[in-house]
Amino acid sequence: MTTSTRRFLPIAKQLGGVWLVGSLGTLIGVHLMVIAVFTGGLALVVLVLAGMLAGGLAMLTVVARATAQASPMTADPDQRLPWALLVGGIGVLVVFLVFRMYWFTGLGTLLMGALAGVPFVLVAAVLAVVPRTGG
Repeated sequence: MTTSTRRFLPIAKQLGGVWLVGSLGTLIGVHLMVIAVFTGGLALVVLVLAGMLAGGLAMLTVVARATAQASPMTADPDQRLPWALLVGGIGVLVVFLVFRMYWFTGLGTLLMGALAGVPFVLVAAVLAVVPRTGG
């Protein structure tokens, strides 16, 4: 293997895992939230929201640990949770902001779910290729 292939393969695995977590988390989360809103009270909505956030962070942390060599932040065990918070937080924010595109364009649920993973992947890609500076 060449040096560029050895560097690219872990990043590709990490981005694939992040896309899967972002897409499936969005699809499942939206459906669970709709069910919670229409069948339960505020307590159920808060419980579902807390579960979605905790589950998403846990899954992103697992991806960070499994692909530790892909990014300077995931290589350091102390930086994996901040990496998951950055990827998950910015990803959720962007998905929330562009979710109205779904209503305007009439995209199908599966296509929207597949596209929902893209903001997470973009954040993870930036963190993978930008060198870490400082102590």
